[in-house]
Amino acid sequence: MGQSILTVLMPVYNAEQHLKDAINSVLDQSFQNFKLLIINDGSTDGSMNIIESFNDKRLEVIQLQENGGVVNALNIGIDSIDTKYIARADADDICLPDRFKKQIDFMETHSEVGALGTGFDSLMPDGSIRSGGRFSTEHDIIRLRHLYQIQIIHGTSMLRTDVLKNYGLKFDPDFKHAEDYDFFDRVGNVSRIANIPEPLYLIRHHETRVSEQFSDIQKRNSDRVKVRIFQAMGIDVTETELELIQWLMYQNYSWFDLEKVSALSSLLGRIIQANNNSGYFEPEFLRFQLCSRFLHLCNFMAKTEPEIPQILRGLKEVRFSDGPKLFFNINLKSFLARF
Repeated sequence: MGQSILTVLMPVYNAEQHLKDAINSVLDQSFQNFKLLIINDGSTDGSMNIIESFNDKRLEVIQLQENGGVVNALNIGIDSIDTKYIARADADDICLPDRFKKQIDFMETHSEVGALGTGFDSLMPDGSIRSGGRFSTEHDIIRLRHLYQIQIIHGTSMLRTDVLKNYGLKFDPDFKHAEDYDFFDRVGNVSRIANIPEPLYLIRHHETRVSEQFSDIQKRNSDRVKVRIFQAMGIDVTETELELIQWLMYQNYSWFDLEKVSALSSLLGRIIQANNNSGYFEPEFLRFQLCSRFLHLCNFMAKTEPEIPQILRGLKEVRFSDGPKLFFNINLKSFLARF
């Protein structure tokens, strides 16, 4: 085997319950030219005994005497890695057998991509597998969707090491429990980011996951990332306005009423104008993406709200060519709603 081109970075803290399965899923990959770097973050359970039970030359361990948290462990790992690529894996999840092969193949043929995620499925407590997340392959769509939700799942990610080193990119402890959202947003500012939609990773669901234990902190810090993205576009948004964008993008149209649709129309106009000035997104791309979504919302609302066409006309950036059939349906439904 030649020199390794990949290091798999796995922080471990008191993970004895599922750690053996997680390590085996890494070592049993169809792509074998890698190192597995485990950062044992001051575990006080049997995690180190499990790690030491593996007799595999590819496995390396950095032992931290005290628990410093996952961000600290990840940054220590990044500082010590010199292979071409870094792949993340969590100590309670499962990498499917062809994950690294497919990600390496993609990265080798897409030199512009600095971070690559994959789809995932959910491994439930009873051992069943449920369909999970599938994400866009396109950089611009991923960045757009970062307005409301992270689009690269941390445990699935593969990173180009020189992008991290050249731009000094590390995980920021100030974004606790949303450090991945913050990190991938910053990676996307300096490099292309992408996904393989195929599920190549199983996320284990249990009540001790960060998203279950610290949902309030995670939401607060995730919202800080969203606000920062809007500020980079040239606009300040409130918590209420973040909700308007979120439910539009999630297509949760039943959440809206006339007042919210009117507020959203005003907000979208401000966003589009600010982006026209800043060029954060390609202007026509952003205008079309937001306006077409607004048209779908108006089409949903028009069947009960005859005032919708008037609100739609208030968004001057929307064009008939964005959805001729939607324009027709909106006007017909609103007309019928009057009777």
